[in-house]
Amino acid sequence: MSETELELPEADRTSPRPDHAALDALRADLLVAPENLRKAEPEFAHEEVRRFATSVRLVRSPSITETLKTSGPMRWSMSAAKLACEGKLTGADDPNTELAALMAQFDALGDGSTARWKDVPLEAVLEMPNAYDLLRHILDAGAADSDDILATFVRVVSLH
Repeated sequence: MSETELELPEADRTSPRPDHAALDALRADLLVAPENLRKAEPEFAHEEVRRFATSVRLVRSPSITETLKTSGPMRWSMSAAKLACEGKLTGADDPNTELAALMAQFDALGDGSTARWKDVPLEAVLEMPNAYDLLRHILDAGAADSDDILATFVRVVSLH
């Protein structure tokens, strides 16, 4: 269902359409909205369920940003992307390298879409238990860009 919400082309979808028994179970658990005869596709029962399901789809993809580019990044998917970044950072063997890669990928996404996408990895870092260490490392490692990184970080913090 998250792939439908992201409007991914059929060729880029990895999950089959849920069967009726699974949809009924998800409706019983209040994760999927009651059936609506006016809509062909099932809907998530709540925005938070959609956000979580979408973040799972994004974190399982080889590249969060490539999946978002394919879908045409929609504003609502930004919070799911942030959650997916948190998952990637948590599961990374080297979170510092992962953060640098995520920042580069989201910078490129922001250049091709809206600048707000560039903030997503730093927003994710703010939720991490090792936020200070990650930020310290990225500032030290990117000495040439550290002023830009710090300015972006201050702006992101001021949004929260």
